Amino acid sequence: MQLIVKDIRLTEARMKAENDERELYELFRTGKTLRGLASAQAVIPTREDFAELYGLLRRQLDADRDSFTVRALSWLAASEGRPVGYIKLKVILLTFRELGLFGVERLSGDPEFFAFRRVVTHGKVDLTTAAVYRKIMHDFGQV
Repeated sequence: MQLIVKDIRLTEARMKAENDERELYELFRTGKTLRGLASAQAVIPTREDFAELYGLLRRQLDADRDSFTVRALSWLAASEGRPVGYIKLKVILLTFRELGLFGVERLSGDPEFFAFRRVVTHGKVDLTTAAVYRKIMHDFGQV
């Protein structure tokens, strides 16, 4: 048996960047626009971002791992060669929940800790039907 332990603590610079992104996300969450505060590329998830995170979550669920913090998911995505920023990741998770692609629920009242469960879906789902995704797209005039 082999145990691999990895330190996923952030550097000071990365911690500051993550905190800055959290503040921006909080503005977005409360209805304010991010236009002029962040680039569209930094905050709007691409279809590839959705697909990569979808695949990552399915692989984790297949391995009976179903609970993650936002930071742990971000680290897993980066370790697979597809880093995803905080705002993008939160928009993706909310979109998954809204569209029923995964069961997503907060654990222990912590806004950063989620449990996931597999949901049976049939065919492709139009991501643009999710209100959270439409809102961030609209913020940047990409409707």
